[in-house]
Amino acid sequence: MEKDKIRYKHISKEPREDEFGFRLFCGDQKFQSDYTFRITFVSITIDVVRNSELLIDRIQESFISESFLQSETRPDSSPSSNIMYKIISPPLYGAIFLSSGDLTHHKQLSKGSTFSQEDIAKGRIKYKLHRKSYSALRDSFQFQVSSNGRSSDFHTFNIRHTPPPVDANIVVERLDVQEGTSEKITDKYLNIEVKNIRNIVFNVTSPPKHGLINFIDESLIIPQRINTTFFTSQEIKSGSLVYQHDGSETPKDRFHFVALAEDPDVDFQYVGLMHFRIIMINDNNPIRVMEKVLNVVTNSERLVTSSDLLYIDPDIDTPPTQIQYTRRKIPNGEFYNVEDTTNPIYLFTQDDIDRRRIMFHHEGPSYGKAVISVTDGQLSSTGVLEIVASEPFIEIVNNSGIIVPRGQQALISNYNLSVETNMNAWGPAILFQVTTQPRYGHLERQGRQGNADQFTEEDLQTGRLTYINKGDPSFKDEFRFQTLIGETTTDGIFEIKVYPESYWEPLVVLNNATVQVEEGSRVTIDQAALNIMHPNIAPSDITYIIVQRPQNGFLHIELGQTAPPYSSSSSASSRSEFEDEASHLKQEVSVFDQALINEGRVQYIESGTNVTSDHFMFDVTNGISSLSRLVFTIQVIPKTIYLSVGLVEVEEGSSSPITQEVVTVLTEYYTDKIGQYIVAEQPSAGHLQLSARPGRRVEAFTHQQLISGLISYVHDGSERLEDEFSLVAVSGVRQSAPAQVIVRVRGLNDEAPFVINNTGIILWEGNTVQLTSAHLAVMDRDTSPENLTISVATPDSGFLAMSSNLTHPVSSFTQADMDAGRVYFIHTGGLSGMFRWEASDHIHGTGSHVFTVTAKELHLSLKQNRELFVFPMMQQPLSPSVLLSLTNDNDHRRSILYLVRQPPTLGQLLIEEAGGVRLPVENFTQGHINESRIIFEHTKPFSELSASDMFVFDVESPFAEPIRDQEFHIEVSVASPQGGGLERYLGLASLVVAEGGQATVRQDNLNLSAVVEFIDGYPGASSTDRLSPRLVTTVTTVPIHGTFTLRKRNLTEGFTFSVRDVERGRVRYEHDHSDTLSDSLGFKVALAGNGSSPDILLFNGSLNVSVTPVNDQPFTLVTAAPVLKVVHRQNAVITNQSLLTTDPDNLPSEITYELMSAPDHGRLLLAENFSVAVQSFSQEDVNAGRVLYAHDGTNGSARFYFKVSDGRHNPKYTVFTIEVEPLSLSLVNHTVIPLRQTTTVTYLSPQNLAAETNGNYNHIFYNVTRIPKFGRLYMNDQVVHTFGQVNIDKGEVLYMQTELREPADNFQVDIWTWEASVRNVEVRVVVTPLVESKPLTASVGTRTRLTLNHLDASHLASTTGSNPIYEVKKRPRFGKIKKITRRVRRSGRSHEVKEFTHEEIRAGVIYYVARNLNVKKDEPLHDAFHYVLKVPAPGVQPAEGTLRLTLVEANADIDKGAEPPRHLKPDLPPSVHLGPEVTNRDSAGAGVFFGIPEDYLVVVAAAVVALVAIIAIIVVARCATRRRHTDKRSDVGMEVEVASLPPPLPSDSRPNSFMTDDMSELECRGSDLPSSPRPGRHLLHHHHHNGGSTGLGLAAHLTDSEASWPHDVSREVSPAVPQCKVTPLCSDTAPHEPPYDPHLAGYPYGIDTQQAEEWGLYEKHQPRTTNPMLRKNQYWV
Repeated sequence: MEKDKIRYKHISKEPREDEFGFRLFCGDQKFQSDYTFRITFVSITIDVVRNSELLIDRIQESFISESFLQSETRPDSSPSSNIMYKIISPPLYGAIFLSSGDLTHHKQLSKGSTFSQEDIAKGRIKYKLHRKSYSALRDSFQFQVSSNGRSSDFHTFNIRHTPPPVDANIVVERLDVQEGTSEKITDKYLNIEVKNIRNIVFNVTSPPKHGLINFIDESLIIPQRINTTFFTSQEIKSGSLVYQHDGSETPKDRFHFVALAEDPDVDFQYVGLMHFRIIMINDNNPIRVMEKVLNVVTNSERLVTSSDLLYIDPDIDTPPTQIQYTRRKIPNGEFYNVEDTTNPIYLFTQDDIDRRRIMFHHEGPSYGKAVISVTDGQLSSTGVLEIVASEPFIEIVNNSGIIVPRGQQALISNYNLSVETNMNAWGPAILFQVTTQPRYGHLERQGRQGNADQFTEEDLQTGRLTYINKGDPSFKDEFRFQTLIGETTTDGIFEIKVYPESYWEPLVVLNNATVQVEEGSRVTIDQAALNIMHPNIAPSDITYIIVQRPQNGFLHIELGQTAPPYSSSSSASSRSEFEDEASHLKQEVSVFDQALINEGRVQYIESGTNVTSDHFMFDVTNGISSLSRLVFTIQVIPKTIYLSVGLVEVEEGSSSPITQEVVTVLTEYYTDKIGQYIVAEQPSAGHLQLSARPGRRVEAFTHQQLISGLISYVHDGSERLEDEFSLVAVSGVRQSAPAQVIVRVRGLNDEAPFVINNTGIILWEGNTVQLTSAHLAVMDRDTSPENLTISVATPDSGFLAMSSNLTHPVSSFTQADMDAGRVYFIHTGGLSGMFRWEASDHIHGTGSHVFTVTAKELHLSLKQNRELFVFPMMQQPLSPSVLLSLTNDNDHRRSILYLVRQPPTLGQLLIEEAGGVRLPVENFTQGHINESRIIFEHTKPFSELSASDMFVFDVESPFAEPIRDQEFHIEVSVASPQGGGLERYLGLASLVVAEGGQATVRQDNLNLSAVVEFIDGYPGASSTDRLSPRLVTTVTTVPIHGTFTLRKRNLTEGFTFSVRDVERGRVRYEHDHSDTLSDSLGFKVALAGNGSSPDILLFNGSLNVSVTPVNDQPFTLVTAAPVLKVVHRQNAVITNQSLLTTDPDNLPSEITYELMSAPDHGRLLLAENFSVAVQSFSQEDVNAGRVLYAHDGTNGSARFYFKVSDGRHNPKYTVFTIEVEPLSLSLVNHTVIPLRQTTTVTYLSPQNLAAETNGNYNHIFYNVTRIPKFGRLYMNDQVVHTFGQVNIDKGEVLYMQTELREPADNFQVDIWTWEASVRNVEVRVVVTPLVESKPLTASVGTRTRLTLNHLDASHLASTTGSNPIYEVKKRPRFGKIKKITRRVRRSGRSHEVKEFTHEEIRAGVIYYVARNLNVKKDEPLHDAFHYVLKVPAPGVQPAEGTLRLTLVEANADIDKGAEPPRHLKPDLPPSVHLGPEVTNRDSAGAGVFFGIPEDYLVVVAAAVVALVAIIAIIVVARCATRRRHTDKRSDVGMEVEVASLPPPLPSDSRPNSFMTDDMSELECRGSDLPSSPRPGRHLLHHHHHNGGSTGLGLAAHLTDSEASWPHDVSREVSPAVPQCKVTPLCSDTAPHEPPYDPHLAGYPYGIDTQQAEEWGLYEKHQPRTTNPMLRKNQYWV
């Protein structure tokens, strides 16, 4: 002990003291007493003794020394190296740096980093701003100090920065915003301009609390960034930044920001605060916050206080004096002002109630209601105050007691004790008399000595009553009291709980551990998981209060051993025992105690899916001290493993590792339990490999291999820029759902662009035409259209320009510009032109191409040139109906100019400028005429009543031949009916008359005198030789609903009246009392002739009569029982078919409907405002379709009662019935969407996909549940997964094929509208071949050639520059597709093919061979074969097609397709078999002869041919001396003239009339043919060794050696045969043939058979334009 080797070590907990017992020994001597050694614990605390603000004055960094931050441990001090600071939250505008010992290296500290007090003392800690600050700012960081296992609370270290003088223009002003509205934040309020900084980014560090900062696009309509966290100075200047107030009752708002330069290398930052002042508006109705019954003593009075009636206005600027009450008659009393109790008041304010100025006096029944209307001056509310009168009473409504620490005191207030009474008493009038004093303390009333024997309600309200405990060992106390108001009393007991001081010690959290639970199961929360204790309080008194419930499950309290209250009887116990447990499970548990946890009765039941964790938040208290916002965490062990996969980026042809960032296990429980990953779907453009085994595809790999980066994705080098593969994570018996990993490939530019379209354009002269990708398009597999540059040479007939500036020529643009339609060609002259162009991806190019421009000649024509009629001294506009010129392109935008060569003499031409100003004009355009801006004004009076004028003009238009010296005639006359102008003299105001009344025609209705004065005013009108003008007015049409009279005589058609009749009021109108509103009198005004000349017509029109109706007839409700059908939860318009009231005296707007009761299950609305239900409407609203019924979704029919009235007669009442129909949705159009081959885009149309509903058509939507595999769906240039039927109808939805390797695609959609849906609709997109196709008709048992009439892909071949290939996808049922091929030195043979080309169809070597079937004449068979049309060219997808076949009887007259001309067909005898078309029905079989199979016939035929050959050789050898005779016999069949024989066709193009199905060459029996003279051997030779070729094959079987045999006298030919010398055109020096190709075996010049020319297609009368192709062994003769 003296050497200090015995030590006490503290192990656990935090006791106040500890002890151990010991005994003493000295040798063998033992002390009898036991001793106790006590150890007292002293708590070590960590105090922050210095925490001063750090000032950084005009610099960017400063060290934090001990003069600013210092901590110590007490009572014992610890070394400064053991006092550690931990950063809880780092500073915002700067950073904390820890320097090395030599101060050369600085480490930035982040959240969780630590440093010591020693580092502070040695100057190693400094604060540095991120960037140079141009503003004063305050920054801070939170820290916690710890030492020897003890930690302090959180502290904050503050930093203040003062900036140096800066050269910047900084504006931060307050912005005024009206409540609930938005306002732009412009540079007037927020602007920072710093030299050399172009754009500044404002980062919102603390957003506004009562609004949003939104960025809006240029249209100022669509928000682009809602509640944005950043914006730029450019966005402020463009007016795109808006502050939107949330409408709350807040007078101000603000947001903090830090402004940084957009360039991160620029040293600049500004920390600022922008304020908003909210201009409040009155937009809230008064609301009631105190609603209770007003109790009053019978036949007495009582003050009304705010505890009885209280309304407030949420508008914060509304004072109580502005809240005004208006009350109606009260059945059991009146309100009075306390200052005047004689006169009832009906108007008072909330301020009057608060100041206790309003009194209620009861008189009458004991119960009544006061209906009150409350307004704030603009908006109002209505409420009811219930008033109950009874005998006097006092009721204790609050007696909660208090808790007092032992030996201390506590305040008793009205929150602990309060009463309610119906008497007119409050405050000091309510007395509490203490009948029994507290036993362990006493009551003390402020301001009075000694025990308080009584106190008042005012003492409780003002906090003057105190309970003082004596400190005795008791746990509760109480006092008894009696409440008195006059003679009315009530008794009560006030309880006081007294707890020792230890009860106020904090609760101790012993355990708060995470528990695990299986998905869908339960777990018990025991004290090992959650245990909070207090040393002096029982577990049952420690209460948990749930403040935030679990999200993925719920808490459950298991029933204990004691039966619940409802189970006291045996029947109840039985019911409890067998009751379903589920009925108890999800009871909302919000309170439990620690005792229930200790008993294991608190359980958590997991009910969520696809979750990995849950938690609930709780407060815990013992009634005195508490802990708040504690969190209990539950880890859910899910049944499924969830994977999160990211993006893999790889360069084309390279590899990229698969890391943990790409594949992450989301299920926390399984993060370290994954055994392996299985590749469920392999990538299609690459493979996964293990680094140890390169080149081998990986099927599965372990989690460790993934962590180590041993798994890589290897791209195969193709041009596919996207790939994908699926992974499944496996842990034991559980595995995840497949997760799809997306691979994005960074392409290499290793492909050259190629031309897709180069069609040229045709336009009118001088036109501007938009160029699109349909005119000029290139494609590059590895280059986007934006990077494909098209360079053009200067066009020779115009120039190219961009849409942004059509006057500026351009020499280059991109394919993206073409796709977007931004390139235009402007024609400047010439009918034909071109320009050369070349496309490049900046590495590869397409080479030079020519784009042709063809202009159509422009012609100008004068379509209208009619005489213009003008009233004297008036103006008349020119219109297209009198003067119109057009060009033959019918382009109304083209400039057409009129040049006035000779102006009019009696007037002038004017043009109307902006503002209505009219100026003289000499030249004008057709556009001015179309807009009625060119006006002829008559200015020179003339002596007669009419005159003629004219002007001479030319018409010109650019690029068109002008029209010269045209005359435009003008007729100026008062008699011109088209001239007009008399209306302003006649007046013609409507004649107003009451229904059934009379009215006189005055001069304002018909002013004939003014017309006479106008005519008299003309020069010469009043000359001596001319009489004064006389007007004659004649009735042309009589009124329908009345009569016009002259001197009580009816004016009928043809009657006349004079000017004097009107002036003296002799013309009157009398209405017939019908329910009409208008009438008219037709008349004409003429200038009377002088006897020798006729009357001159001046005006032909009518005088209108306006009838003022008289409401003297009742209305009629036509629809006596109105009914409307509405779809469930939809709107329906109430039309006049459902609701109609007619009234002969009233307009529809004057017939009103008023609802007596609202509809049962919906609302009536007006189309102008859907938010407000209407109570009345008019018949005009119904007729216009403005009244709607909106169904609310309730099942069953509905109705409402209404009345209809015209405002005078008695209204009618009836009921309107509404029948509800269910909402339906059906698919009406569902067809294949065609995509034309060579194009990649097709629009969805309603003919392909359309649905209909009896609800709102605009609410039909399509959800794409499975996207297309080889393409995408676009709308408005965006990939979409949801679109509407309206979008399909407008042609806004398109399908774009992105993978061009498949001829079809499909996707799946769900169609829905509110409550109806159509699920899993499969939509197919099929590429249709670019082929012109017609059905083929064939005879059974024959062959029919396929020609371009049936399948023509010429346009596809020319567009792509390739030879399209037809691949037979499904063979025909009743025949075969065969091809005629040729072998070397042999005739053609046929065989069935699975594919053929377009050129083979052109060459005529593809046939359809029909089986020999029994077909009736009137019942043909239908067949077809399906094909896939492939194009061996890049950028073109395959397409699927079908050729329809019709089989008819054998002898039917059908079109066989292209055949050799008739004059080239050999005229052979019937014994020679020429093919199916000349055989009868019995011999038409394609492969059967008398039931013998074809193979046997071939063997027999071969044996016969061999035998004939042997016999022929023997005969030749033995009869050599008679060779001439033998030759004649061997050359039978040569009666066919050589000139009439068709030249041999290639094996791929020989007509079907020269072949059979089974013979390799045409057989002609020589013995059956008559003899004829023949040419010499050097010209024709019969090959015996070639199988007996006949005359049809002679020319084809000559060889070079045979053509040069020596002359033989025996071979002399007849003199009748013309002699020819054969001169070969081919020499030995001809170029060598290309490598052998079986398809070219029949051609000596290496020419593709598909390009060979058919000689047989030439007629005799057709002159040759080209030389025919020579076949093998053919020579020019």
